[in-house]
Amino acid sequence: MLLEAEEDPNVLPGTTEENQWKNGSPPMDDFDYVIHSHRRLFDFPVKQIWESRELLYFLVWRDLKMRYKQALIGAGWAVIKPLMMMLVFVVVFGLFVKVPTGDIPYSVFVYTGLLPWTFVSTIISIAAASLITNSPLLKKIYFPRLLIPLSSSITSLVDLAISLPLLFGLMVWFQVPFSWRVIVVPILILLMFLLSFGIGLLMAALHVKYHDVGMLLPIMLQVWMYASPVIYPIELVSERWLPLYSLNPLVGMFQAFRWALLDAQSPTPLMLVSSIAWTLVILASGIIFFHFSEDTFADVV
Repeated sequence: MLLEAEEDPNVLPGTTEENQWKNGSPPMDDFDYVIHSHRRLFDFPVKQIWESRELLYFLVWRDLKMRYKQALIGAGWAVIKPLMMMLVFVVVFGLFVKVPTGDIPYSVFVYTGLLPWTFVSTIISIAAASLITNSPLLKKIYFPRLLIPLSSSITSLVDLAISLPLLFGLMVWFQVPFSWRVIVVPILILLMFLLSFGIGLLMAALHVKYHDVGMLLPIMLQVWMYASPVIYPIELVSERWLPLYSLNPLVGMFQAFRWALLDAQSPTPLMLVSSIAWTLVILASGIIFFHFSEDTFADVV
């Protein structure tokens, strides 16, 4: 019986470890990582991402400095953007249209919709453009490409943390009582972050190859905002269309956010299941698609 010799995976075919340098290839043991051209479904570089966490901290700090560099108000823009939008909607829908919000003042009601919407839309927008913005960095050195959209997305958490005190101030001013349900707010923020990050990964990978994505994305976000309970209560949605409306992942998240803070109507089980299911599917799809596309980023961007 003939036995085949087991090949050493660290030695190139047809060579020995001693003569690899003669063939122009050093022994693979001399490298920390070996970059292969092929991709497997579950071959995700978790270890490399964890070992690059210091680079992630640096990228987050750099993005924050670049965002507010030479800005007179600085981080105050994180509050001004949703505040100005709130004032516009209060005048149009609160005074003129008079959207019914029950015992909740419309200014507080609409701000609890604009705050999470600004958080979600900002993550998607900056993550989608992150690879284009950092194209020189992609061509200089190898590192886990996922760090770029991840660092851009994390900066939005800082903006949200700056904006939340204004919401609490509005609740105190209009005498809206706080509830124990506020403890679920961090969970909802995490869900919004994961959903937005998953969409941002999909858009970022597509944006590198198709620059039309940058033109189309703002339109899609604008439509999505009006298709979500940002400036109006879900009670205005017809019972006939409510099941279909509930499939929007933001409906369950935003309604739960208002329920936790304002004692609004609680989201239905369909809304919650839809939000969680869509988040998991979109996040997994975004990570896989980004992972399979990142080999070409430096060549195409």
